[in-house]
Amino acid sequence: MRIDDRVIEEIKNKANIVDVISRYINVIKKGNNYLAICPFHNDSNPSMNISESKQIYKCFSCGAGGNVFTFVSEYEKVGFIDAVVKVANIVGYDLSEYEIDTHKVDTKKEKLLKLVKDACEFYNYNLLNSDNEGIKYLSGRGITIDIIDNFKLGYAPSDSSKTLRYLTKKGYTVEEIVEAGIGINNNGFLDRFSSRVVFPISDINGNVVAFSGRRIDEGKANKYINSNENILFNKSECLYNFYEAKNYILQTKKIYIVEGFMDVIALYKSNIKNVVATMGVNLSSKHIRAIERLNSEVIFSLDSDEAGQSSMFKLVESFKGTNLIVKVTNVSENGKDLDEIYNLSGAKGVSDFVNNTMSIPEFKMNYKLSRTNLTNYIERSELIKYVAEIADKEIPSRIERESFITMASKKIGCDKSLISENIDNLKRKVVKSITDIEAKHNNSRYYLAEIEIIKQMLHNKDATYYYITNLGYLLDNTHRNIATYIVNYYYSQGDWDGKKILESIVEVDVKEAACKIFNDDGLAKKFNKSVFDVIKEQMPLEMQLKELRKQFKETVDMREKAIITKQIGDIKLALSNSKKVSKEDN
Repeated sequence: MRIDDRVIEEIKNKANIVDVISRYINVIKKGNNYLAICPFHNDSNPSMNISESKQIYKCFSCGAGGNVFTFVSEYEKVGFIDAVVKVANIVGYDLSEYEIDTHKVDTKKEKLLKLVKDACEFYNYNLLNSDNEGIKYLSGRGITIDIIDNFKLGYAPSDSSKTLRYLTKKGYTVEEIVEAGIGINNNGFLDRFSSRVVFPISDINGNVVAFSGRRIDEGKANKYINSNENILFNKSECLYNFYEAKNYILQTKKIYIVEGFMDVIALYKSNIKNVVATMGVNLSSKHIRAIERLNSEVIFSLDSDEAGQSSMFKLVESFKGTNLIVKVTNVSENGKDLDEIYNLSGAKGVSDFVNNTMSIPEFKMNYKLSRTNLTNYIERSELIKYVAEIADKEIPSRIERESFITMASKKIGCDKSLISENIDNLKRKVVKSITDIEAKHNNSRYYLAEIEIIKQMLHNKDATYYYITNLGYLLDNTHRNIATYIVNYYYSQGDWDGKKILESIVEVDVKEAACKIFNDDGLAKKFNKSVFDVIKEQMPLEMQLKELRKQFKETVDMREKAIITKQIGDIKLALSNSKKVSKEDN
């Protein structure tokens, strides 16, 4: 039976949009309305306005907006009727009399979800109600019944026929059990997780979609095995404990990212519940997007061994181009992991460890330092150059940069001036590269720098993000138009494809100029922030302000106006600060 329009209207009237949105993201009251960091684009300042009186929301940066159903539909990535049902559940509206006919329910997927849920209950029951090695192993690791219940832990019996018998009695075929990632059909049925402790893995909506089974003996088999990827489970879309931790993350505005299941449990035992695990995989763009939407400080705490530190180095790099504050825990003494720290020092020891953090530049410097032979002058020189690049490219604040250089010089055992000289050399190289291009093309320095910026933006998402957050303007009208198309693509697409950006350009002359820059082999594709900074640093702030005000008047795009408004405010603040410094110097 179709849900009557009158019922949909009643649900909407019963729902308070502020209360519903607050379940997903952090909301701040300001005057008669509410503000929030928009979850639908890379937002750093609250640009989403929520009107309680009108029961609507609107982001003045990316343009997203609508009513309570629109928000849930967009946030949960579901259809309209699904969103209606979700809102009805939130407000307690009974829809049991309706047979909800959504976007043609995927009956196969629904059945497999039910199958995995039943398997989860079977493994959990088997763990708690039979004499098995799994419960002995978990007890030995300090895992209580409360923890088993909270994480729905289980144990797969050594006799696979028990799993098969239970699930077939529930009405599932062998083929479906295999397709759900539980069984292996290899000359007879075999439970994939046989004789292993089982950790259920949920999707972003809280549905159990897969399992990971841990070996409990010292055999040669893999320590962990996971469900194979299928229509329910995709590793690039799942983080362990993400759904369960989401509300705690929103409350604390902090998310801890650890390596494995037992690390999550160690933090849980320490009353730290805003934690997720990577399950030993690199973070995909979907993972990062899901984390970005929570708009919380990120703290990585992976194992202190070589593999853990190497993984952490790769993971922190994947957060380049986001607006999030990212930190890393210091290496633990004696290389203990979180579970071992809990067993040695209890909850306080774990809390002290995960909150003893360092910045990403410091972590990267320490990482390279630990792998450098300082008695070898070549390796030592390379390390100094690397530290100079970090200071120049990743630490915009002059005060923080000076502190970083001082710390690095002490650890390396070199004079601060060596690092500073390398930073100056980097800047001179950038200016020289622009000068060389200028001589080649016989054009102005600013003009050619803008061409190089456009080239980088067309090929590199990080370059576009840097343009948005640190520059936001170009003097040449054609270049500015190209940049606008690139920025619009940045906000509307999850991937990065320069050719698709070119296809989106309507004006013939603008497209022609963009294609020429895109295909120019004489220009570097790799992001180099120093090229942007040459323009930013050499152009007087007053000129930047004048240009931005001109752009504000010319543009009709509300999202672009919001970006320009923020840039105008930043420049006014910079001008104000520079005048204060000038007075103090006098």
